[in-house]
Amino acid sequence: MSFYDRYLTLCKDHGLQPHSQRAAELFGVTRATLSTWGKGGMPRSDTLILIANHFKVSVDYLICRTDDPTDYTLGTPSPVPAQTPTLTPPQAPPRILALWQQLDQMDQIRVEAYVEGMLVSDKYRIQNAKKTG
Repeated sequence: MSFYDRYLTLCKDHGLQPHSQRAAELFGVTRATLSTWGKGGMPRSDTLILIANHFKVSVDYLICRTDDPTDYTLGTPSPVPAQTPTLTPPQAPPRILALWQQLDQMDQIRVEAYVEGMLVSDKYRIQNAKKTG
């Protein structure tokens, strides 16, 4: 099994055409990039995060490091929502919120994936462990 096999299966399971313009827009790539994956190419790490977040699976599952698709960073697995949720910071500083609102949905998804990627780093895990324990 390869990344591309997993990508195809996930797309099929979620009713997404793997080489469609919609898929390209969801993952912030071109349709040409989508076809390079079928020839053995691999997405960049930020794109892997977007794909994993969209399908609610782990990046390790996508790159075949595990056969368990569960993304444990999400907490208890839940049904896949109809569309990718967007981050709306409840108490964000007004300047950040104003910048956020200027972004289109695709860029909001990218920002969300970037922030989620930052939060799983050891730096924030250690800080959060100190706060809760």
